[in-house]
Amino acid sequence: MHIRIASRGSALALIQTEEVASVLRRLGHDVSVITIKSIGDVDQSTPLHTISRRGIFEKEVDRAVLEGKADIAVHSLKDVPLELPNELEMVAIPMRQPPYDAIFPVPLYVLKQNSAVATGSIRRAAMLKLFRPDLRILGIRGNVDTRVKKIQQGYAQAVVLAEAGLKRLGLKGWKRLNPKFFVPAAGQGALCVTCSSEAPQELKKALKKIDHKRTHTEALLERRIASEIEAGCTSPLGVHAEMVNEKIIQLTISLVEWNLQSRVFVSLKAPLDKVFEKALNEFEKKGGKSVVKQWRTKGVPKLFDESA
Repeated sequence: MHIRIASRGSALALIQTEEVASVLRRLGHDVSVITIKSIGDVDQSTPLHTISRRGIFEKEVDRAVLEGKADIAVHSLKDVPLELPNELEMVAIPMRQPPYDAIFPVPLYVLKQNSAVATGSIRRAAMLKLFRPDLRILGIRGNVDTRVKKIQQGYAQAVVLAEAGLKRLGLKGWKRLNPKFFVPAAGQGALCVTCSSEAPQELKKALKKIDHKRTHTEALLERRIASEIEAGCTSPLGVHAEMVNEKIIQLTISLVEWNLQSRVFVSLKAPLDKVFEKALNEFEKKGGKSVVKQWRTKGVPKLFDESA
């Protein structure tokens, strides 16, 4: 079968697409890649948290699928909206890379007081402010390699990025941030494959073969929790699920309070069929709903140093 894959044109996006393409080729399919520019790629200056539209990196890529220009699309799962339109189907989630946050080029503890650290993420900025309130947080846009170059050119002393992106690009010199403190975003490190809901069953059957059961279970639980909490795309919510065995899963939820002085933190192990309800009950007991309300009603607090 010939399968056309729509992808963003960044170096990381093409590497991620090739991960999927190479597996499909090994399964005997002929694969071609079509590159698409997204709104998020064209606009490299507007801070991500001020852009109200969700899916700014995916919409044009998925449109190519819906218009018949491509058969499937490959995305970073953490960037995909929690609710997909009815005409699209998430048909596979391949095995993911480590889901953690990383800092480049020096560990967090090495940074001196008032050092500047760059990030484009509200979650990462809030965690930095919580654990190192002395730091200056600078906003940053651009692809991963572009951000790394900005740091090397002196824009800031360090940058916080997803470990998976750094590994996929083969970049060196980064350090993993402690995931007990820097809880990853839902779906971080994972890819997903979307196709039209009306796609032929033959195509969907082929794509199911590249789905990774453990990653699928963990990532969809993370997304389900994030969707139920409804903290919004401009909140510092972290959700990480990890299978302990076939029946038990470790789930961690972190949401920094709006005043950046503390956080709601839930960490538990539970059976697969009970972990969702148990985690949400713990989150509510610890005041999670009121913190969510603060983020939704007050908006984003002053996280970024605008004097840079």
